[in-house]
Amino acid sequence: MSSNPTFATAAFRLSTQQKRAWLEHDQGLAQHAQCAISLAGPLDIAKLQRSLQQLISKYEILRTALRRQPGVQLPFQVIQDNAPLSFNQETGADTVLIDDGALADQVRARGLHIDAVADLVGNSVLRDSLACLPPRGGLCQLGFLGGLAPVPDFNPLTDLPTGVQLSFFGSAFVLGTPDYPLSSVPLQDIFNKAAGGQLRLRAPRVFGTEEIVEAHRIMESGAAGGKMVLSFG
Repeated sequence: MSSNPTFATAAFRLSTQQKRAWLEHDQGLAQHAQCAISLAGPLDIAKLQRSLQQLISKYEILRTALRRQPGVQLPFQVIQDNAPLSFNQETGADTVLIDDGALADQVRARGLHIDAVADLVGNSVLRDSLACLPPRGGLCQLGFLGGLAPVPDFNPLTDLPTGVQLSFFGSAFVLGTPDYPLSSVPLQDIFNKAAGGQLRLRAPRVFGTEEIVEAHRIMESGAAGGKMVLSFG
């Protein structure tokens, strides 16, 4: 949504759904339409950009933005004559793999080289995560989103690839203890880099207590896109 889109060739009143989306946007609830697409084989980024730009040029709905008019509560929808594609990899990953339980097979099939794995899922995928790494690679288990159940019959002699290092850091268990004081965390440096644009952070979505149902709906639909905060203020 934009209050100042590029030159538009037509303007129309909002539909009921667009009115709701705009009002939620004004309340700080971002609107996103997202999907995940798996592409097999080598990816030519330039060709992908051209294809997506042609798609945007063909369909007006992909060039539609909302323009606010002075003194009017709701904006108009405008169809832009030119809507350049924003294709930014700086805030994402160069390669995305959909976890099907066998990421190591996908890594080998694509000829990818992985030096390190930060595993937030935990024990349920530990064997597969280790298998993604070459000799002198390293895995640090940082979370347990997949549950706390132990790895069945885990044997370092057979399950830990030769030359691969495995470590664990449970911040929730140790931060604030004498061995891991909070003062050792460079919070100010992180804040400074975020403020200076060196770190690109996604702002959390904040909901009031009266919006708990909507927050759950968004979370269960998979559209959260980041942290969600419930405010009792």
